[in-house]
Amino acid sequence: MVYDVYPDVLTEFKLLNKGSLIIKLWQKANRKVYAKADQLFTISEGMKSCMEQYSGDHTIQVVPVWTDNQFLKPIAKCENPFVIKQGLEDKFIILYSGNLGYTHDLDVIIEIAAQVRRPDLFFLIIGEGEKKSQLQQKISDYGLSNCRILPWQHVEILPYSLASPDLGIVSLGKGASLLSVPVKPLT
Repeated sequence: MVYDVYPDVLTEFKLLNKGSLIIKLWQKANRKVYAKADQLFTISEGMKSCMEQYSGDHTIQVVPVWTDNQFLKPIAKCENPFVIKQGLEDKFIILYSGNLGYTHDLDVIIEIAAQVRRPDLFFLIIGEGEKKSQLQQKISDYGLSNCRILPWQHVEILPYSLASPDLGIVSLGKGASLLSVPVKPLT
């Protein structure tokens, strides 16, 4: 399963020259690895097209991310048990759900919550990671009542938590765009 096509990302963003030894060796390694694969998968038609230079006779299947529309679907706030349990039925919910790691710029969410402080806007952060305690401390330091961090939600709650927001946030910190692909399945 290929989520990022390397070394092509490096040459596209001019981090390495197309003719460099590293790129040529990496391309050769891709051809060998792809040739030995039982099956090749990627997440978009564009990535498939890019991978075809390495795949030889292998067929590449596109498997879009987060496509289970029976599991993830819109749910009205008044019928959403997650929203009701959190007491957010009358709020405009701004949600980040994912890793609270170093590659995600999440401090900005708390900074915005601190500047806005409107009772009808609620910033909800769901996840775990290295930045969690730092983010919780910021919320406490600012005395925010319009921002909350929750742990990962159990799989049976996930369709309700992901259906809760009016606005979903996808965050990627500066410098991390070549290292990570944020994927957010909001309904």
